[in-house]
Amino acid sequence: AFLGYVLPYGQMSLWGATVITNLMSAIPWV
Repeated sequence: AFLGYVLPYGQMSLWGATVITNLMSAIPWV
């Protein structure tokens, strides 16, 4: 769902995915 939402944004998807990944790594209890 998330990927399908960000993919159309092109590079924005890469930035968004990176941010989400970093957040998940920094906040494992989420």
